Amino acid sequence: MDVRTIGLYGMGGIGKTTLSLAVFQKLSHHFESHCFLRNVRGEYEKHGIMELRKQLLSHLFYHDKTIQSLESHHLQERLCRTKVLIVLDDLDDAISQLNELLPKGYRFGAGSRIIVTTRDAQLVKSKTDKVYEVKRLNDVEALKLFCLHAFENNCDLKGYLALSKSAANYADGNPLALEVLGSSLRSKSVEEWKSALDELQTEPNPKIEKVLRISFDQLGKKDKKGFTPIQDVFLDIACFHDNGVDRKFVESITHYSGATKKISDLIDKCLIIEDYNRLSMHSLIRQMGQAIVCDENNEPGNRSRLWKAKDVCNVLERNTGSCKIEGILLDQSKLQKTVKVTRTAFSKMCHLRFLRFYEDEAYHGRALDSKMHLPSKGIKYLSDELRYLHWDLYPSKYLPSKFSPEYLVELVMRGSQLVELPWNEGQSLGNLKKIDLSYCKGLIQIQKLCAATNLERINLRGCSSLVQVPSGFKNLKKLGYLDLSCCEKLKDGLENLPLNIVWLLLSETAIDALPLEFQRLSNFQRLDLNHCKKLEDIQNISSSMCITELNLDRTAIKTLPKNIWKMRCLKYLSLDGCPNLEKLPEISYDCMSSSLELLKISGSTRLKSIPESIWRRSSLKMLTLSDCPNLEKLQEISDDCISSSIEDLVLSGCMRLKSVPESIWKMSSLKRLTLMDCPNLEKLPEISDDCMSSSVQELVIRRCTRLKFNPTQNLCGAISLRRMMMEGCTSLVQVPSWFKNLNQLVHLDLGCCKNLNDGLENLPLNIRVLSLYGTAIEVLPSSFWDLEELEYLDLSHCKNLTDGMENLPLNLQTLFLSGCTRLKSIPVLPSGLNILDASNCTSLETMSSWRDLQQLEGTTEKCNFQKRQAVYPGNEIPEWFSHQTDDGNSLNIYLPPNWFSIHNPLFEFFFSVVFMLDVSEPYIFLEINFKTNVNSDDRLLGHHPILHTLFCDGGREIYGCLMEHDHVLIANAKLNLRDVFGEEWSSVCGNATEVSFRVSIRGAVVIDWEIKKFGLELVNMWGTASKNKRLFSECSGQPNGYQDESHDPHINSKRIKAQQIIR
Repeated sequence: MDVRTIGLYGMGGIGKTTLSLAVFQKLSHHFESHCFLRNVRGEYEKHGIMELRKQLLSHLFYHDKTIQSLESHHLQERLCRTKVLIVLDDLDDAISQLNELLPKGYRFGAGSRIIVTTRDAQLVKSKTDKVYEVKRLNDVEALKLFCLHAFENNCDLKGYLALSKSAANYADGNPLALEVLGSSLRSKSVEEWKSALDELQTEPNPKIEKVLRISFDQLGKKDKKGFTPIQDVFLDIACFHDNGVDRKFVESITHYSGATKKISDLIDKCLIIEDYNRLSMHSLIRQMGQAIVCDENNEPGNRSRLWKAKDVCNVLERNTGSCKIEGILLDQSKLQKTVKVTRTAFSKMCHLRFLRFYEDEAYHGRALDSKMHLPSKGIKYLSDELRYLHWDLYPSKYLPSKFSPEYLVELVMRGSQLVELPWNEGQSLGNLKKIDLSYCKGLIQIQKLCAATNLERINLRGCSSLVQVPSGFKNLKKLGYLDLSCCEKLKDGLENLPLNIVWLLLSETAIDALPLEFQRLSNFQRLDLNHCKKLEDIQNISSSMCITELNLDRTAIKTLPKNIWKMRCLKYLSLDGCPNLEKLPEISYDCMSSSLELLKISGSTRLKSIPESIWRRSSLKMLTLSDCPNLEKLQEISDDCISSSIEDLVLSGCMRLKSVPESIWKMSSLKRLTLMDCPNLEKLPEISDDCMSSSVQELVIRRCTRLKFNPTQNLCGAISLRRMMMEGCTSLVQVPSWFKNLNQLVHLDLGCCKNLNDGLENLPLNIRVLSLYGTAIEVLPSSFWDLEELEYLDLSHCKNLTDGMENLPLNLQTLFLSGCTRLKSIPVLPSGLNILDASNCTSLETMSSWRDLQQLEGTTEKCNFQKRQAVYPGNEIPEWFSHQTDDGNSLNIYLPPNWFSIHNPLFEFFFSVVFMLDVSEPYIFLEINFKTNVNSDDRLLGHHPILHTLFCDGGREIYGCLMEHDHVLIANAKLNLRDVFGEEWSSVCGNATEVSFRVSIRGAVVIDWEIKKFGLELVNMWGTASKNKRLFSECSGQPNGYQDESHDPHINSKRIKAQQIIR
């Protein structure tokens, strides 16, 4: 076996030592010699490397004093023959320590293992064979460990459960913090707990902070000039940036060079976490960092950073700021009263580099009044060292005239009262990358930006007083993003756009045309012109532009320029709600290979036709023509267009459309054809012999009220057709005979074809989903029995249906009969039926096979939960429900000792209610509570709701869900105990002695409902219900529960198996 080095890394107190010690104790007897060297970092600092070597040798060779140094030839011979286990705990800056303790080239006996723990991820990643990150405990594990130290063997949490959860949440999964807090609160009263937890919000526990502070101190020593650069970066993140902040943003506003490496070092030292370029920080580490700043001075105005609203307000109102302040953060939404900022509040803050007064609602453009009041002349001074200035709802028209933005990287002043920026032509703006003045409704101009040569983003959305794009914008060579949307007066100045603009948002502006200069903007990727209601002409759009998405929705466009088809990158073109659009230009042959994939046209009341050349587009995948009332026909598709790439063709709301061309079936790529709300469409074209290989897989024909199928008509050539939706085709009276030849058809919707009453014997045998709701059928024919693949059948609101239920196919799983008011008997139902809705079947007399519902009582596969439900008229809970109540909606059930299986976390049960309702989109709301019984006191383990959708009327709102008479619901439901209680679910459930259920009915609109009776039947974890009634119904008293073989929960929670280290 090879010699291997294993590294464990993680933040302070996370359990690296505990875990490595547990592994060491469990595995040491497998090795000839072993050594656990504690606190290598501390011992190295106190005594040096020689003392560490002596300790190592002493442990490995049992106090053999003949071995004096690691260079001994005798030692080397012994080591290469000895299988050793060495743990080096808590290395830091320790690549040299590791090399000196274990010089390169030393050979240990085969199978030796060296385990290293550290807070420095880079150390173990570069010097070990295998690396494990020790992560924080989950919520359940954390609460368990905390309670172990707070209550020891006393499991009575009465009055302490909520406080225990708060304490565990504060520790944020850090085992050391959980142990320290738990021990400190042991045997204390509830009042003492509350006081201690309140104090923790402002004063961190010194024992916890001491351990965490080590990592910060290792970043360098503070001198007269202040913290080291990397410490400053850490403190900025701790005080100013929420979890999830963008890494590049933090790097850009950091005033130190090498910010990228400094952040990487903080990540390696487990002080911050990176996930997909987003930075976050453990809450205890954040609190430690904030405490370091608070310890700088008792007076907030003499600290380096301010982020508490009280401190910020006091400094600004009392003018107590100083040159020591480097950053201020304030969430304006937290302010309870108006803050009266003095004119000279910032005058002493000459080193201020970060200022953020934010109000998130300002981002949405909502009219808000600032809670920060400035003198009439505004503030006198802002630091020239500012790199980030963010002041939402800034209550003044001007910034300080002497403010120099030389170092400014971002300027964000959303919803402020600014009317202009005060900068002079000669001022340096070379660091400025982003400006966001969105919803500054008084902003008239934004000139003098010529010096901002690195400006990348400008957001002027909602600046309703802005009338033109400033002339200086043309010199902003790096500007890639410009948002001018909702600038309702903006009309001119588009010729001033910079050449390299990539995203331009102009929606809801007053522009009426694109200027000639627009043609030189070749780097466009997205151009948004929607809701530009005066825009009639886009002739100056250039075919060389790289636009991928062009939105012209709700404009006054009359026609498109011919060169639009030549745009090589254009994939999405939308003309939604363009009533003036009269025609589309022809597509020349040299435009056929462009990249347009989706063309959407709707609400074009003047459009009468589309060019035949549209079918030639080699890239077009979806064409939508909706609400074009004057579109009368589609051009025939010529033979050279049959290779068209269109996969989805939608024709909706085309009121005058009478037919579609026969050649449409020739389109080799067409998979979905939709014809909706075309009231004059009378027929579909025949599929001729040369179209017999039609590729259409889905045919949607909804509410085409004149559409009929002639008996001689033939669509059998649609050999790929799998779905056919013909809802609301009211002229359809029978299913045509040729339907039986649609061998691939699996889904057929004929709902609301209110005159359909014949031809069901023509259904294809392979149909799986069939909707016939609201039709005029009277009897299910005997041929229905042959539909062996049918799984879903909707016959709801077939008010003429009286007979034929005995012909239901055997494999049917879902059956809707709601509102079949003439149906009297359901003599036989398929044994595999899972969903039955027979609600409002007011004439129903016979349904014996389902009133007993024996098929619901059978074995349920424990790994294959199948939802089941039945609704039918009635007023009695079936007898096989062991637990019933006749006067309420709640039940309590005692649990036996073996009520669950440790191999299956699903808690499954059947329930039944007698009810009436008048509810839109109804669902059953089940509240489930587990309780334990310790020292005769009940303890709640949790509140666990289950939402169970009622399958009424096929799930449609079209008929509503009104049940005037009493109905019975029988259904099953499940609760995943692992999801509820975490990975330790079996141990938690072992203490559960009782479960309570409460049921109610809810919905989108609740008019009336009543539950009259309630029944329950539990299913044990082995998957049987009725055969185990006695197990549940006769249980009472104190259950013993399942006892697992858990050891220390702190060690178990890490889940790094010892066998992984042996391998």
